[in-house]
Amino acid sequence: MKIYLAGPMRGILDYNFPAFNREADRLRALGHDVFNPAEEESGPPAPGQHLPMVRYMRKDLPVVMASDAVVLLPGSSQSTGATMEVVVAAGCGIPLLKAGTLEPVQAPHVEWLQEV
Repeated sequence: MKIYLAGPMRGILDYNFPAFNREADRLRALGHDVFNPAEEESGPPAPGQHLPMVRYMRKDLPVVMASDAVVLLPGSSQSTGATMEVVVAAGCGIPLLKAGTLEPVQAPHVEWLQEV
């Protein structure tokens, strides 16, 4: 399965790269093809040196759209970027799954997108 890994980065030590990398490794060991946004950078940016959100979304949202599922790390609901990725995926019928268990996650407040 092609998986997009989503989760919080800003405001977390090392931009949460260790958690992204651990979950990507775990999913790959299960045979999944994983897009890990943390691997797209040369390393975590220095505190306060991240790029504008639009730069990340222009690159990441097409990958979300090409994925079979989006796996959500803990804290995703408090992340602006992960929330945008969830809205796009849920609005397009791409399943959302919980990191660690791959249990389905219900996206809050996006049902109306499927009616538009």
